[in-house]
Amino acid sequence: MPVERSPNLERRSTFYVSSALTILTLLLYWPVSQYKFIVVDDYEYVCQNPIVLRGLSWHGTKWAFWSMYASNWHPLTWLSHMLDCSVYGLFAGGHHLTNVFLHTANTVLLFLLLRRLTGRLWPSALVAALFAWHPLHVESVAWVCERKDVLSTFFLMLTIGAYGRYVERQTRGRFLLTLGLFLLGLMAKPMLVTLPCLLLLLDYWPLNRLEVAPGTPAATKLWLNLVLEKIPFFFVSFLGCALTVAAQSASGAVKRMDEISLAMRIANATSSYGLYLIKTVWPAHLAIFYPLPPTPPWRLFAVSLLVILGCTGCALYWRRKFPWLVVGWLWFLGTLVPVIGLVQVGVQSMADRYTYIPSIGLFVMLAWSVDYWIQQKPAIRLVAGPAAIIFLLALAFVARIQIGYWRDSIEVFRHALKITASNAFANANLSYSLAEARLGPDAVPRYRAILRMQPEDAKAHRSLASARAETARHDSAAIELSETLKYDPQSETVHNNLGIILSEQGELDEAMKEFAEAIQLNPKSPWPYFNQAMTLQKCGNAGEAITDYTKAVELRPAWPEALDKLAFLWVAGPPGQARDTRKAIEFATEANQITRSNSPCYLRTLAVAYAAAESFSNAVSTGQLAQQTAQSEGFKTMAAQLEKELACYRTGKAPVVDWRKPPACVIASGKNEVQPP
Repeated sequence: MPVERSPNLERRSTFYVSSALTILTLLLYWPVSQYKFIVVDDYEYVCQNPIVLRGLSWHGTKWAFWSMYASNWHPLTWLSHMLDCSVYGLFAGGHHLTNVFLHTANTVLLFLLLRRLTGRLWPSALVAALFAWHPLHVESVAWVCERKDVLSTFFLMLTIGAYGRYVERQTRGRFLLTLGLFLLGLMAKPMLVTLPCLLLLLDYWPLNRLEVAPGTPAATKLWLNLVLEKIPFFFVSFLGCALTVAAQSASGAVKRMDEISLAMRIANATSSYGLYLIKTVWPAHLAIFYPLPPTPPWRLFAVSLLVILGCTGCALYWRRKFPWLVVGWLWFLGTLVPVIGLVQVGVQSMADRYTYIPSIGLFVMLAWSVDYWIQQKPAIRLVAGPAAIIFLLALAFVARIQIGYWRDSIEVFRHALKITASNAFANANLSYSLAEARLGPDAVPRYRAILRMQPEDAKAHRSLASARAETARHDSAAIELSETLKYDPQSETVHNNLGIILSEQGELDEAMKEFAEAIQLNPKSPWPYFNQAMTLQKCGNAGEAITDYTKAVELRPAWPEALDKLAFLWVAGPPGQARDTRKAIEFATEANQITRSNSPCYLRTLAVAYAAAESFSNAVSTGQLAQQTAQSEGFKTMAAQLEKELACYRTGKAPVVDWRKPPACVIASGKNEVQPP
């Protein structure tokens, strides 16, 4: 006869388990607070996204809801990144910690949700611990741009919790709350489109809303009523699918059948199910990117298909005695459908992050099967507890090792290359990371290796040119870019970058031709306008330079480099030009607000603008901050120049500056707006 537990004991147990899950999960992932952004997607989502960098704003909110940037419509994800920028600026550790906090919240919510729906404490705790500490979930937590995973799952948990309350007492308010939370989840990541089907699974177990004899007219009617109840959810799900397909198709992310055949898609999708199962059971050889195989993996396809059919058959056969098996298994199969690759987005064969929600189904199958086994054989209870703890500690140990690979881009892509074969994507991004870390010579051999495998890879040619430019080998860079044009003559990025190299070599007329070609190919790209403006400035044409800088800012609002140079020309243009110190101060102030006053270059421009407006006290304080920042960053030449300008401000004079020379800062080009090769 089971021992009844008091409500107070149950509440205390729930509190202790929730606290343990929270503390241990935070401790496991805390090292990411010192980690950096990853060059793939983190830059596009945060580091070099000027709208996100401004933090929360009305303009940013409108952009988040109307934009399909980065091949997705997920406004809540954008707003969360903006909020992080408002709080942390560009401190990567803060952005990482937000992911960790959300993952921890998801873990506790999952535990509380299962505890409430099933009434079982320890199976719920085991599922939550597996979810929290499984190595497959490291990618979703340790990669800043995967905020959409942890944020959408947060709303998934809230939606299911609200649905459970709705089932207890079916009111319109509770139904609308559930539907609203689902909509918020889709606004974080469209992977939640399968939720209406999940709710039907939960109706079967553990909510037990089908407690009638199966196959009878009453059962059929009950099923039909439950499906009809979900029609609003299916409608919202359909809208989410439509928006996602539109966003990904518009960006060219969806691959055509002539690029990846239907046979390859089916073989890869089926094989991926098998590989996800293997990696869930034995989480080894995990990587940021798994390339598609050159030919369909038919042997793995056959084995995976047999496993899928066998497990499905067993789950259906035992559905009455062990309902959690069919629910968990169909949860796993169904929630993977949007990302399994039948609609191929990108060139990856699979991804660890795709298991963040689907693996919950497998964990439920395991936990409730163990719980059933223990109830049938109480004698093993004493062994089961320590065994579970050892198993979870082993998982956490492996997860901690996996977390270490995410400390920076170089480490994560080096690890990927160690455990995957023919991974051109990882090779190219490792090369880019080395170049960004001023290890350009180390990057060059890697780009050459890519070109040996894929001689017509225009992106690799372009990246090799960028690496050459990093090491001041402009002649070689120009040759590489000219070679790239043979394979990609319609690329405005290549023409733009070639124009930059020619401008740096002093071939200003030739550079202008390349920028003009880039603008003609893509009039909505801000880069060629910006770089053409810098070249016009060098040529002494301040008026047209201002026009092009202004156009660049229109196309890319809140762009600090363009704002800085525009401010500089408004205050330090040639004699006879109409100057506007008010605009100069306005633009320079905005550039510094975006960068949190961390750029000595932008601070210097603002100080010059203040001096031109005869606001010398502001010029002195701003110039001093610029000098301190330059010294702390080791920019000795700039610090010495700022000291001379400070001497002018202190005597009530504006310094003489060379208006033909754009203010010193990172030269913006296609390679700075990170588009991984």
